[in-house]
Amino acid sequence: RLPNFDYVKMIVRLHLDEKRPGGCYVWRAEGRIAAFCGLNYLNPDDAWLYGMRVAPSFHNRGIATRFTRALIKTAGRDGRSWVGLNTSDQPSHRPVFRIAEKLSMESEGIYCNDGFWSLRRRLAVPRLRHHPDIFEEFLKQGRTTVFHDTPGWFWSRLLPARREWVNAHGYVLQGIPLHITRRTHPEHRKSATINLLELPPDPKRLLASLLAFAQGRNWIVVNYPLEWKRTIRSAWHELVPTLRRNHHYYAGAERVSGKCL
Repeated sequence: RLPNFDYVKMIVRLHLDEKRPGGCYVWRAEGRIAAFCGLNYLNPDDAWLYGMRVAPSFHNRGIATRFTRALIKTAGRDGRSWVGLNTSDQPSHRPVFRIAEKLSMESEGIYCNDGFWSLRRRLAVPRLRHHPDIFEEFLKQGRTTVFHDTPGWFWSRLLPARREWVNAHGYVLQGIPLHITRRTHPEHRKSATINLLELPPDPKRLLASLLAFAQGRNWIVVNYPLEWKRTIRSAWHELVPTLRRNHHYYAGAERVSGKCL
């Protein structure tokens, strides 16, 4: 009966069917399942908390705080040195902001996530030039995390140990550095994750090329700092006047928090 229960089912499938490292956890109270949360181990260092859901009858009892604290300890016992979480940057999610603050999690930034899916094939896929050291571009921007994968809204820290992985997915398009990962999931579901590292002088021209990645894919996400929101989203709507929220297009913003263990 929980809202967005499909998201919970997706997390269960990722860990049970696709064998993602980490696991699914429940918090029991009064003989019932009171809350659920996923714990994803993206690499040898980081843990990601996602999909926290508390049953309505157990709201306002501090369960989310205690559950999060317990999962942070679990990640530490499993050898992770950092744990993070993200949540929509909306007033309705203030309880999550308070939990992160209470547990001494620091802000890693607020980013817009513009998602597209199942667009008709009309644009030529752009030719990209490889960026040999895009890791340094992230550091120049003052970023500490990179949008790592979707579905699941996973992020990773920018650590020297993962410089090679970051650089492997670095590209330049129209002079703008991009970090692009493309994946094929089971059942032939394709996705692409695009981190935009500079505000382009001609946003409409660059975004027209990026839209090509959504053609024939189930899902792409373009990620960029919140400060560019008005400029980028105006360009999207000029390019595709028929775009509507929840109809081949998702527009959100994520607040990322993390803590060293």
